Amino acid sequence: MSVTTIIKELNSFQVDEIIELTNDKNFVIFDMDGTILQSEGIHHLATNKLLSGIHFSEDELYGLADIDLFKLASKYYEGDFESFVTQKNKMIIDSLDDQNINELMFSDYPKLFKSLIDNHKSLALVTASEHDVAHALLKHCNIHHFFDLIITTKEVTLTKPNPEPYLLALSKTGRESSEAIIFEDSETGLQAALSSGIDTVKVTWYEN
Repeated sequence: MSVTTIIKELNSFQVDEIIELTNDKNFVIFDMDGTILQSEGIHHLATNKLLSGIHFSEDELYGLADIDLFKLASKYYEGDFESFVTQKNKMIIDSLDDQNINELMFSDYPKLFKSLIDNHKSLALVTASEHDVAHALLKHCNIHHFFDLIITTKEVTLTKPNPEPYLLALSKTGRESSEAIIFEDSETGLQAALSSGIDTVKVTWYEN
């Protein structure tokens, strides 16, 4: 398995800078939570609400796939993993009507996506979120239609930090790793991205 390195770290969201980084690529892959959407807080609130108390800080849960989250939460939860995910996802989806899009996402993201597509780039989204939540969030923010491929936990056997989701994105589109670039934020996501052998940009713009 090839391993690459972080080619750049972006501390602020600048459309022109992102486009420049993709100049020699034709396949641009984005993580969702913490990269496109500032949605980690939604997952955090839903988790603690489901556990009937504030048991974890947002930092403790940052970037965790649900299977890893459940390992932490199980001592406060009597049900199994499937029921935990089902209930948490329902809480998140039910809360979306109260979520302001401008507080979830930089307003220039649609401009970025359109510019990339106009420059003949294919866009994919690879997330450790569950299928229903990911698609609901993307549709709520009206950006679902920009992506040629969306990979969630439903489509893989192993999720981040395993590189399988990113490797699946390559295989489904017939792309080589050299054609692609990934934008990621969390440690688990970066581990998956780097292990895939695809050039990776670390983003910290929502942290800042």
